[in-house]
Amino acid sequence: MAKSKKQKQKKLAAKRGKKVIKKKRALAQAGPASLMKGFSDAGRFPVHESLVSTELFDGNVGMCTAILSRKLPAGHIAAGVFMIDLYCLGVKNADARIFTTYEYREYIALLEQRHDFREIEAPCLVKLVRDSVDYARDLGLLPHNDYRKAQKIFGDIDTATCATEYTFGKDGKPFYIAGPYESPLRIKQIVDQLTKRLGSDGFEVVIPMGNVDDFGDEAD
Repeated sequence: MAKSKKQKQKKLAAKRGKKVIKKKRALAQAGPASLMKGFSDAGRFPVHESLVSTELFDGNVGMCTAILSRKLPAGHIAAGVFMIDLYCLGVKNADARIFTTYEYREYIALLEQRHDFREIEAPCLVKLVRDSVDYARDLGLLPHNDYRKAQKIFGDIDTATCATEYTFGKDGKPFYIAGPYESPLRIKQIVDQLTKRLGSDGFEVVIPMGNVDDFGDEAD
């Protein structure tokens, strides 16, 4: 009986091993478009790069871009990209993508035409993004619709290992700078919410003529 039990266990282990091999082969044969269906699993793979644009360290900008990428099987790279409004909105835009290695380098090179990036510890990047979301949520403002998917890239990264404390707002209060792709209705909704939450004197607002973002579409 003991021998029979061991044989069954070996067969089950072999069967699981075959399933793993099949899955890896499927990943190797799939293109980035097909792989996007499995982006929610990207957080379990090794971190490839953790980058933040240097605007984070300039107190007069109020916007920065954070990118966390992971190395997938067959050379693909999954990336969560977050445009962060440090003054008010938190994650103003988010994107979840899977690239070939070449496409990823091309994408980063394109962003580097507009931003300087530096490496940041992954726990600190995750803390920055999540803290910005919490700040905006406390004001009654939700992150971009694609944040829910893009944040899957964080996996089980532990932010407790990051000693950096991030501050939001400007001069102690929210400072809403409307973007060029935000509709009058969207701007009114944000201003109304801030007024409801803080009163008319509890925040600052500016509507500039231009301020192109990294995604080229209107923030939701």
